[in-house]
Amino acid sequence: KCIGIDDQKYQKLKIKSKERAQYKKGAIVEVRSEEAYTGSWYCARILNVLADDKDIVEHLRFSRDGDESIPLRDLVEAQNIRPVPPSQLSPVARYEPGDEVDAWFNKRWWISRVSKVLARGSMYLVYFISTGEELTVLHFNLRPGKEWINGRWINSYKENASNLHRRRYTVIRLMVLCKDYKLLRGKQIHKDVEAWFNDGWWSGRVYKINNNYMRYGVYFKTTDERLEFAYTDLRPCKVWRKGKWSRA
Repeated sequence: KCIGIDDQKYQKLKIKSKERAQYKKGAIVEVRSEEAYTGSWYCARILNVLADDKDIVEHLRFSRDGDESIPLRDLVEAQNIRPVPPSQLSPVARYEPGDEVDAWFNKRWWISRVSKVLARGSMYLVYFISTGEELTVLHFNLRPGKEWINGRWINSYKENASNLHRRRYTVIRLMVLCKDYKLLRGKQIHKDVEAWFNDGWWSGRVYKINNNYMRYGVYFKTTDERLEFAYTDLRPCKVWRKGKWSRA
């Protein structure tokens, strides 16, 4: 959860120098918005890395109420920070209905999907997934949708054939092994699951849910790691007992 902080509180925070592989002080990043702006990312700069997996960030496009000369600062959990997506080597000439995109609106990037092509591709009717709204967005205010998962970028826009094959294969296995499998919807925090990772199923426990139940944070006790997964890469944790599957 992002918490606005003023200068006085900012000075009182105990800062602990800490090495992180991904982000350093001064790095430009994107921060996941929550509450009223769930489903969007805003641009920020890392001001300080704290001791408890939190960072102080400075908004690049938002200022404090009553004084536009002072950038807004937030205290943000590190899990809600990602690098800025890489630029496209070849700009997308035209998006098609169904393409997953990020739409620039109200100084944020919103996770969206193209509903309709307008004006020969110069603009689009775009569906904002978190709000359920459809808005007209110009072509240059869209970018291909990408997800930062386990330290690498995953294309949600026109996935390659091998990725699609693996995802379909995963779903088929779920149907065969667990006929009563249900998509992980609703409040499933602390539920035991198995996650498809490095060509195998790993037992873990859900500790957070993001993006309208599309992504899940899973904690692996054996390795003391926390990784994120798409819901299609998870299944309920079951064990084979006396010739049948039962919940762990």
